[in-house]
Amino acid sequence: MDGWRIDVANMTGRTRDEDMYLEVAQVIRKTMVRENPDTLMLGEYTGDAAYEVQGDGWQGAMTYSNFTKPVWRWFFNKNAKGDPGFIAGDGNLQADGVDLVTSYNQFIAGFPWHVRLHNMNPLDTHDIPRFKSFAIPGAQPVAAAMQFTFPGIPVIWSGDEFGLDGINGEQSRTPMPWNNERKHDQAMLPVYQQLTRIRKANSALNEGSMRFIYASAEAIVYAREDSKQTVLVCVTRGTDDAILIPKDAVPNLSQATNIHGGGEIVAEGTMLKLPGSALTANIWSLRSTRG
Repeated sequence: MDGWRIDVANMTGRTRDEDMYLEVAQVIRKTMVRENPDTLMLGEYTGDAAYEVQGDGWQGAMTYSNFTKPVWRWFFNKNAKGDPGFIAGDGNLQADGVDLVTSYNQFIAGFPWHVRLHNMNPLDTHDIPRFKSFAIPGAQPVAAAMQFTFPGIPVIWSGDEFGLDGINGEQSRTPMPWNNERKHDQAMLPVYQQLTRIRKANSALNEGSMRFIYASAEAIVYAREDSKQTVLVCVTRGTDDAILIPKDAVPNLSQATNIHGGGEIVAEGTMLKLPGSALTANIWSLRSTRG
């Protein structure tokens, strides 16, 4: 086996006033490494995992706080039918792009960088409703692009690549429609295939740093950078006709090549304007000047 995902890891080794959580995690980890040094051990958390997942036990976490919940709230469809359950939490179910960036930064900050790269970034899982069922129409391909370009491991719950629905955890566990037994979105699979190729072909998306460059109610822009290249990502929920970033926000950005979305970067004086049509994800790649 290449690795393990420990279910309800936050409860492992704990009962009443006894807490052997860290000891259990470390013993499992040492045993795995002894058998095969090239293995990965992840732990499931339903809440904020940063204060406990520091890399000395679990190497990463499947957690909802830093990625899943902020993305859900940004794309949440107020007219959706059903109960999103704990994924929504208390308070306002809808948030804007600035809220997303703020929430992500606050919940991700406690993880060491090497753990952050190993965290799972799911849009949904076997325990919660399908993202598509509670998101505004057309949001899934855009949110999937975020999965593949944020630091961490993009996790595709069985059937997301077919655009399946599910208004709760049980309905999300329906079988795959291998023989067209169930209505599904045939346009989704090519999207995931392209994003997978982009992820594999661009080193900055696997190990590169991340910084946010722009955020508004309807759009966010961020860069992933390593010594070889920079990858720039612009994601929109609604229309934003004013996505302007300084020309020096990313060196040689005018030479960037679009590798997803087809959008163009246009010079406007000392600024560069990025495409801001509703529900789009554009990805550009350019060589680093640091290499």
